[in-house]
Amino acid sequence: MADEAKTIQDAVKTGALNIARGNESRDGIKGAGQRSQWQAGNMRYPRTLGAGGEPSVLFTTHRAMYNNVGNDVSIVPTGNSVALYIPTNTSIADSLRYEGVQTGVVGAAMEKGVTNFTSDDLEAIAFQNAEALGGIAGGVLGSNAGTVAAVVTGGGVAGIVGNVKNEFSKNRQRVMNPREFMLFKSPTLRQFAFNFTFVPSNEAEAMDVPEIIKFFRMAAYPSLHTGGIDYVFPDAFRIQFLESKHMIKIPEVVCISVNVTYNPNSISYFRVDNLPVDIQLQLQFQELMPMDQGLVERGY
Repeated sequence: MADEAKTIQDAVKTGALNIARGNESRDGIKGAGQRSQWQAGNMRYPRTLGAGGEPSVLFTTHRAMYNNVGNDVSIVPTGNSVALYIPTNTSIADSLRYEGVQTGVVGAAMEKGVTNFTSDDLEAIAFQNAEALGGIAGGVLGSNAGTVAAVVTGGGVAGIVGNVKNEFSKNRQRVMNPREFMLFKSPTLRQFAFNFTFVPSNEAEAMDVPEIIKFFRMAAYPSLHTGGIDYVFPDAFRIQFLESKHMIKIPEVVCISVNVTYNPNSISYFRVDNLPVDIQLQLQFQELMPMDQGLVERGY
């Protein structure tokens, strides 16, 4: 991987490089076709990026096709890429979803066994669950008077029983243990934000910035299929941190937000085409599939 990063970094320095990949696998991401062409550094900012071996971030677009093998994504590169400096406050935040659940009486029965309840336990269970039973009983009692009356009667009985339950708890100075705990559900699909500030130092860089912005906007949007009935999926991105092998890798992602701000601090323009002097680009990406331990082991 270090040699590979070095190869791509050299491409950033020179501007472009085609790498024949064939059908080989790379970090669990499958190549597609007999010859997969990767181009690195089609565009870069600043233009001196990589001259001193400093870390950079490479955005490469491709057509993504999901398969049924876990988190693998089959990729067909488009040949387009942008290399940029790594912005400050680059954050990679893991997030997992848990849900609070309560088992109450069922949990107690499973823990203690039905035969191990004391008479005091059974009394408490009866009162704590009397409200639900009262609602059912009230509904049955009022059913002869019609549906509306049944609902009103059932609700009234449930309310009375609920008040009795509250008095019971007050007098005993105890409440039922809900046996609440957190239950794991799934990893969440993470998002990644990159905020760039472009203050070109020369005309060439000033002309590069609009093309870089267009690169991200073009990849983020879908195209219309012939006839305009269907949308063709937008491109997906592969984001690589070059010359910094210890940074957490980012899996295949899609761009979900592009925000461009012109001259946020002053109203200044270059003499050439009146290009803004200060441009901010905010990008938001979201991963295509959730993480697991196997991907963490591989550096993602």
